Amino acid sequence: MNQHFQAVLDGIESDGQALVDLCLALGNLPDYSGEERQVGEAVVAWLHDAGIEAWLQFMSAESVNAIGLVRGSGDRAGGGRSLILNAHIDTQGARPAGGEDAERRLRGA
Repeated sequence: MNQHFQAVLDGIESDGQALVDLCLALGNLPDYSGEERQVGEAVVAWLHDAGIEAWLQFMSAESVNAIGLVRGSGDRAGGGRSLILNAHIDTQGARPAGGEDAERRLRGA
């Protein structure tokens, strides 16, 4: 197995509770299409805490992309690499019918 791949797996194994906590925190934030700013802000904060350069890209006041940048060496001959992760943070679609009760059922992780 590639040593870099193994290092990632080892990191996940060593701090699995942090991954669970992150998933629960993100899953309990409103993430309706076009209203995902709170999730984007949380992702950027998590990236900053991990020492990763990050910022929000605004499509509208509440619709954002969270962007993180890990700078490589820029030296392709020396093995410099780039990593792009694309994942949706607006996973809920439209607001559910049923108001606050429906919202509470969705956000109870």
